[in-house]
Amino acid sequence: MGRQIAGLVHYLTNTCNEAISNSQFSDAVELIQNYFRKYKIFVCKDISNIAVDGVRYYGYFAFSCTTFRGCYFLWKQGAARTELDGVCFTNEAPKVLNALTDGGGLKFEVSCNVNGTPLVQILPMVKDVISGKLKADPKSITKWFEEHQLYESLQEPRYVMEAQDEFNEIKRRRSNIMTRLSDARRAGKDISRIQKEFDEVDAIYRKMKLSIDTNVKVEIEGDSNELQAAEEEFERRATPEERFNDMEQYIKMVLSGLQPSVLICGAPGLGKTYRVMQMVRSAGVNYKVIKGKETALAFYMDLFHYHHEGDVLVCDDADDVLTDETITNLIKAATDSSDERIVSYGTSKPPMMSEEEFMMLDPEDQDLCGAIEARGSIIHTYPKSFVTEGAMIIITNKNAGQIDTAVRNRGLLCDLQFTVEECLGLVRDIMPNIMPNKLSVDAKIKALDYLTTLAEKKANMDISIRSFCTVAKVYNIVDDDTQAERMIKEQMKLQSLRRGRKY
Repeated sequence: MGRQIAGLVHYLTNTCNEAISNSQFSDAVELIQNYFRKYKIFVCKDISNIAVDGVRYYGYFAFSCTTFRGCYFLWKQGAARTELDGVCFTNEAPKVLNALTDGGGLKFEVSCNVNGTPLVQILPMVKDVISGKLKADPKSITKWFEEHQLYESLQEPRYVMEAQDEFNEIKRRRSNIMTRLSDARRAGKDISRIQKEFDEVDAIYRKMKLSIDTNVKVEIEGDSNELQAAEEEFERRATPEERFNDMEQYIKMVLSGLQPSVLICGAPGLGKTYRVMQMVRSAGVNYKVIKGKETALAFYMDLFHYHHEGDVLVCDDADDVLTDETITNLIKAATDSSDERIVSYGTSKPPMMSEEEFMMLDPEDQDLCGAIEARGSIIHTYPKSFVTEGAMIIITNKNAGQIDTAVRNRGLLCDLQFTVEECLGLVRDIMPNIMPNKLSVDAKIKALDYLTTLAEKKANMDISIRSFCTVAKVYNIVDDDTQAERMIKEQMKLQSLRRGRKY
């Protein structure tokens, strides 16, 4: 693979500076496909006919099966050569894949007009966006280009440096002319000649400068020959049981102290919490489960009480820890990859600790705590900072793309998003073990048949272990099938009325 990547860099360096000959285009795309495959990004090549704000392009779509982010490469094809004009990003790759079959209008969150920038300089940025390391917004992408100067992947080859020098020279000339133009206006002089000079240089500057737009409308013509390959890529994903087995290995790494955290994402009602807690309890570790509302201060206290090696915090149904900025920063500190994970909570009023809590601490932890005098007595306080060796398991119904990139990158990530068919398979496999002493076999069979019918009709209803239990409970009590189905329809409809993605 290393030789292949080196070959890609050499090829693109020498052939993709501004445009690629049409005869070489398919070879270039194949090399790019191999580059992305290393990062588990799939490329639907040879896809044509896309219109962006009315302008027609030739291009191909790259996407990740994990983050569901994608990028459409926009090429202007001439009689002999094809030039990269821009890239468009989306957070909803499946919608684009559907449009590639059926056609239709979509919106891409961000579009970058790269103005002929060499493709090899664009690829690392595209890879970072699709894999979730870089936000798909103008500020983040612009900052990336500024920090990398577009050239990091080539280790600053000579032609790149010359291009950068040329751009800097145009930028300097434009700035100088603007100063002269401003001085001439203040002095009341004729500015027509300076204005003409500025317009000429500004036109060159704008052509060379990266431009970024948001919410770009696109029209895709369907019937893609490459979509079958894309579907096969999705089908090659591991089975649900294999993914649960992977999750168990991730948790073992955390419980053994090898990894500070694991983030388990996925649809609700599929047994994530049950499986996680089985492993945590059987491991014999010191743990606490955080559910519901959690303030930043309370989270800091929990981190302190569970900061020893072998301690584990399990956050379940507590999405505040992923949305509150202060808690998110505490998670970053507690799961950092450095040798010493220091957690701090700077405040003018340190949080107080009860005498009972203080006496339960180990002597070395008592030494970390502070003390203040209040009402004639000494009150113990939590330390302003401490070193943690504890671990963290976060279980959430959010998908990976909705979670802070830094939080994801500091730990292991297990994505348990399942299709409707996979959900039904999970229910079918564990059906005998679901409430065996309360639900009859007949009620369970009726419930599974009902959910299967919903799936075949592609009804907009929630299908999960949780919804299976709801349906089975109704069938277990109500003898009249007509009444039972009426009650079930009401429950299924109401349970599916929630914002966010449908699972």
